[in-house]
Amino acid sequence: MKRIIAFFPTLIFSYITAAQPVPGERIPLPGEEKRLQAGLKTATGGIPRAEALLQLASYFIYFPGEDSTDLAKGEQYRQVAAKLCDSIHYRQGINQCMLLKGTVYHEKGKRDSVTQVFSQLKPLLEKDRKGYHASRDFAREAQTINQLAHLYDASKDYTQAIATYNELVGFYAQHRLPGKHYPLYSLSAYYSGSDKSRWLYYLHEAETSMDSTGDYTYAAMIYNDLGNAYRNIGQLEKGLNYFLRSYEYFRKLPSFHMYVCLYGISEAYTKLGKPQLGISVLRKSAAEIPPDTDFNRGMISFSLYSCLMAAKDYGEAEKELKLKAWHWRNLPGIELNVAKDLAELYVESGQSAKARPLIDQCVSSGEYDGRVLSHLHFLGFKADSAAGDHLSALRHLLANKELDNTENEKQQMEQSQELQVKYETEKKDRELLLNQQNIRSLQEKDRLRQTSFRQATLIKNMTIIGIVLLLVILVLLLNQFRLKINNSRELARKNITLEQLVDEKEWLLKEVHHRVKNNLHTIISLLETQSVYLRDDALAAIQNSQHRVYAMSLIHQRLYQKENSTIVEMAVYLPELASYLEDSYDTRGRISFLLDIEKISLDISQAIPLGLILNEAVTNSIKYAFPENAAGEIRISLTCRPDDDVELSISDNGTGLPEDIEERQQHSIGLRLMKGLSDDLKATYLIRSSGGTIVTIRFQREIFETGFSKSNSVSAL
Repeated sequence: MKRIIAFFPTLIFSYITAAQPVPGERIPLPGEEKRLQAGLKTATGGIPRAEALLQLASYFIYFPGEDSTDLAKGEQYRQVAAKLCDSIHYRQGINQCMLLKGTVYHEKGKRDSVTQVFSQLKPLLEKDRKGYHASRDFAREAQTINQLAHLYDASKDYTQAIATYNELVGFYAQHRLPGKHYPLYSLSAYYSGSDKSRWLYYLHEAETSMDSTGDYTYAAMIYNDLGNAYRNIGQLEKGLNYFLRSYEYFRKLPSFHMYVCLYGISEAYTKLGKPQLGISVLRKSAAEIPPDTDFNRGMISFSLYSCLMAAKDYGEAEKELKLKAWHWRNLPGIELNVAKDLAELYVESGQSAKARPLIDQCVSSGEYDGRVLSHLHFLGFKADSAAGDHLSALRHLLANKELDNTENEKQQMEQSQELQVKYETEKKDRELLLNQQNIRSLQEKDRLRQTSFRQATLIKNMTIIGIVLLLVILVLLLNQFRLKINNSRELARKNITLEQLVDEKEWLLKEVHHRVKNNLHTIISLLETQSVYLRDDALAAIQNSQHRVYAMSLIHQRLYQKENSTIVEMAVYLPELASYLEDSYDTRGRISFLLDIEKISLDISQAIPLGLILNEAVTNSIKYAFPENAAGEIRISLTCRPDDDVELSISDNGTGLPEDIEERQQHSIGLRLMKGLSDDLKATYLIRSSGGTIVTIRFQREIFETGFSKSNSVSAL
């Protein structure tokens, strides 16, 4: 244990991997005890309660560390779960209880008992797997494969365990089951110390699977291991990024893992030359989530010590180191570990007198291996040199170089052995994979034969069904064809009838327009007759009415002469109406009419109000814009805007609007009529003075199928 304490940074990052949960399973994480206890209280009898008991048993049995109390608690829950599973004949639970029982024996070092339990369990698991495969219960089959893999792992048959986990990963992919990241994460642990490329590969595969399923239960562990993996290959930026992501998940469920992760963050910041950032993260975390155990408080102090040393804040570093010694006072070998760290602190801070006895104490303890001992001799060399004891400094330097050479040779030998082991392992993996491929090939051929027989039977049955269906379809098609011919004939007959009705309607509309035009002309003649006996205002009113009636009759005359009996060509209608008004008021030679009319077609429902508005505006201009028979001009324009709005503008260069126009609008029939007609058109109506009077009407063009109705006509009048 003393030797482990001396190498505490290495211990921290190996602890997570060594203490990881059962490969391939979702074992509760440290810190989840309260949730599991609450789940047990709410679980009703039967399988839910058995699962809750097994979760608690797994939690304590697989809890990181070597605390016998945790193991005893786990065994108690396992025994209760075993009795319940037996009473309800819960096969999966019985197997899991036996697996946990073997794991307890394994933790206690009882190899014979482990072998006995696992020799009983293996045939049961293989039998269950066949049953689940036959019933196509792939989820339970995956669980059973996982239990087999765990059995091989606990039996230290790591080659077979790795092969089974690889098979499980393929099984997850083949049947599209969620949770492939659990066995992938477990596979990564087998390569954490021997093959860093495979370690990273499996961790990234686990990360990808986790992201695809959205199950981030083990995100903290996976991200932490990725941080550790990148740290080991010197990619500190990537490692730091994963440590920070891991910390965000750990802080939701604080445990000692979180403080190990914080050490990884602080170490990365320190090696990247940013120790102050590491100090800030550590102190902020300690303030937000105060450590709840001496071990965790010691982790914070240890991490702060490392950052403060890098920041050369030796006073604060010494305080944190002494706090670490106090919090870890019950750990074996802590005094020697603190002595080593103090010696380094005193050397770096120029206190060689304090450092020398501590270095001698550590060197003579015999508790350190070559690397640490070499570093201690180097510290001794620096301390003795600073104190002026050059002979002692030389002895420490020689010892340092000798140990470095020895360690380098040892490292080369270990690398050579590692390569040999890696080669042998890969060779066995290839042989095992080849055997598995042969077995799968034979199984596949058998499945293909069975599938071919089933397909032949299915094809025969489907052929018979197809022939029957084809006959039914043919009968239905013939019947449908007969119905279609009858429908086509009926439709042709109706079309002929409809065409006749449409022609009759068109003739009727023409007749209506013709009669309306005649009636309007009769009204004009009557008004003309009546005007003989009238004078002044009454005569003017009669004449105005004549002009309005003529404006409407002109439209009906146009519609009577056209094929389309509801559409009015404004480029023809408006010039005719303007010419009529010019003749009626005898303004030729005195008032010029300037027209700019685009080729616009309007429905009768809009053409009549527009014609009446034009009539009123032009009449007003002729009467009031040019007093004493003054000369002038009236401009009429009709344009279509890009948004399909139609704008009518009537302007003159006469005297303009009087000052009391607002009051006049209340009493003038012509102005009120223009306003009312604009409302019928849902148009914007504007009258203003600008070098004369300008009347502007703007409205949305519409085409109605029903044409001009009586209600529209009455409203316009």
